[in-house]
Amino acid sequence: MYQRILAAIDATPNEAGVLAQTIQLARLTGAAVHVLHVALDHIGTGDILGGSAAADDVDPGEVTVVQDALAQLREAGVTAEGELVTAPEHDIAAAIVERAKTLDVQLIVLGSTLHRGASRLFRASVADQVIHQHPSAPILLVP
Repeated sequence: MYQRILAAIDATPNEAGVLAQTIQLARLTGAAVHVLHVALDHIGTGDILGGSAAADDVDPGEVTVVQDALAQLREAGVTAEGELVTAPEHDIAAAIVERAKTLDVQLIVLGSTLHRGASRLFRASVADQVIHQHPSAPILLVP
């Protein structure tokens, strides 16, 4: 059924649920899991003036999120790889959908409250934004 699953994780309380559901599905189907964490890419003055942000600007805690998830999946006997990408807040959903397409996954697993910052009061959640982009893979939302 599923050969490749994309688990979009974030440092939120529902991350544990996303990983638990992903582990269950991967074990049932023998799927490999690709963990994706999208860190916020803040636009700074250098970006506005034509410069670019250095890759070293990513908080080490963001890397730990991916490493911890991979360790948990592998400890459960699931084949897993992962990556950290950066995107501005308004492009997080697009980054998830693009990676799902590039990796040709058969399922996207993400938390139903995968959203950040004060804009959560004014904008749809990242999960809602992913759904509205109509990815080719089915989506499992974990509360």
